[in-house]
Amino acid sequence: MRRLLVPLVAAAALAASAAPASAALPLPEGAHRNVEFVNHLAEPERGAVSINFIRYEDGREIMFVSSLIGLYAYDITRDPANPVLLSKISSADLRQPGDLGDEFFQNEDMNVDAKRKLVFMARDVTSHTNGNPGVYIIDAKDPAKLSVIVFHPLPEGHTTTCVNECTHLWTSGLFLRREIFVTDITNPALPITSPVPVDVGPFDRPAGTSHDVAVDAAGVAWVAGQGYLRGYWTSGTHRDPVTGLEREATPFTPVLHGGGKVPAGNGGPSDAGRFVHGSERPIGPTASRGAPDFGGYGEGNLIYSAEEDYGACPVGPFVISSLKGALDTDATGDLETVGLWTPADQEGMGDGECSAHWFTMRDGIVAHGWYGQGTRFIDVRDPRNPIQVGYFRPEDATTSAAYWHGDHVYVADYARGVDIIRFTGGAPAGGAEPPPAGTPSGVCRPSVALASRGLKLTRRSLRLRGSAACVTRRARVQVALARVQAGRCRFLAARGRLGRTGSCSRPKWLRARGREKWTFARRARLPRGSYSVWVRATGAPARTYRLKVDRRGRAKPTEAVR
Repeated sequence: MRRLLVPLVAAAALAASAAPASAALPLPEGAHRNVEFVNHLAEPERGAVSINFIRYEDGREIMFVSSLIGLYAYDITRDPANPVLLSKISSADLRQPGDLGDEFFQNEDMNVDAKRKLVFMARDVTSHTNGNPGVYIIDAKDPAKLSVIVFHPLPEGHTTTCVNECTHLWTSGLFLRREIFVTDITNPALPITSPVPVDVGPFDRPAGTSHDVAVDAAGVAWVAGQGYLRGYWTSGTHRDPVTGLEREATPFTPVLHGGGKVPAGNGGPSDAGRFVHGSERPIGPTASRGAPDFGGYGEGNLIYSAEEDYGACPVGPFVISSLKGALDTDATGDLETVGLWTPADQEGMGDGECSAHWFTMRDGIVAHGWYGQGTRFIDVRDPRNPIQVGYFRPEDATTSAAYWHGDHVYVADYARGVDIIRFTGGAPAGGAEPPPAGTPSGVCRPSVALASRGLKLTRRSLRLRGSAACVTRRARVQVALARVQAGRCRFLAARGRLGRTGSCSRPKWLRARGREKWTFARRARLPRGSYSVWVRATGAPARTYRLKVDRRGRAKPTEAVR
């Protein structure tokens, strides 16, 4: 086992971390609307594929950038507009015996274990010009000293996804492999992969490719691939729609929950379906990411996806599908297409590659990487009529993905590296009007947050605290707390009891004390389980957190919505 230590800490970099937020920069040559250009990172200078974030117990916020030339760790705690490079692992450092080149490929949809401070890098069969796919497990406990714990060979390695709170990985491939390979990483230094893959059928089309796995807030793992979206339970007892029998679901023996084909046309046996690149299903604590009230389709019945299809517009659209009637089935039927969007004939359209790629969602607005069409902001609050509300398309863009995080959107681009932008148009579903397009980045924007320390949740009481910035004297801070189970919520009522199980999309708001420094304390009957907290202030968009509670009742928050 070889461990790689590559620290990069300099006094100048530490000084830069204390700098105030940057003013907006001149927009690069291209087409842009309702965005500010905040920053462009010097590294990686090209080949940025995916980004993820970990919030550490000491309050640090670390951004990880996976690229064709290596993995980078940036500190964005003090100034998210000016990330400070802490360390990196180069693609040359990731070489394995027999490799013929230094370029890493590809680690799309990078996953992290925020609790154990691990980063996962899926190595494709084409990486380093050698057929040696698998997964690197990276130790990020000290982000200034990233190190490789182990490289674990697998039959495929295009994307890898945490299931069951990162006790296991589901790894999918690219070249004509539909199987998902399951690896136990309870001991990250000694991964164990089952010889029996999952997602192998029976289905109506036995051939095809599995590309990505996305786990929703209810714990369902959605597999995207050629023609289809299929969801699996990986824990709990569920009825298997194939056999009709109830059984225990595990990562190695999941229970099919449903799904179906995403038709490319009118559906039916002759329609092979779209190549579904990735997906997101808002439900429970993440319901606010998508259309309000699920567009009238019922909780968890809308799933959003991207079709990858290289070529000129209008290939490769963003697709909104209905799961109504498709859950608890054998996943062989056609999903209803609710809405479609493509840059074809839209404002800001360019001549570059026109395929949807990776996206993230917040308050009904999708930030979508679109190869040569840059980053597109799509309003999906009416899922039947998605509309563009902004775009950032540099002339040299080959955009892989766009990530909401805090007040910024971080863009991973194959040609440019990493751009940091701010979306300035379109009212978020949370009710707060954003500043008009062109507002200087130095203007103070209302915000509210939950503190990272000093929180407590026991069976008899709870204590929450946090802060709000740039709010008026008459502003109110409100809090909602719910016990979450299988994507459904029991919200805390004013009298200190949990209400009936229902939708998580309509929080029950209770008033906190204070504004800039606020507190919320209650005597309450709170059984053990998983809890989420929503916080909002007048004029500021709501934020959602998941709470991890130890035996002493000390709670650690993780923001659930980027």
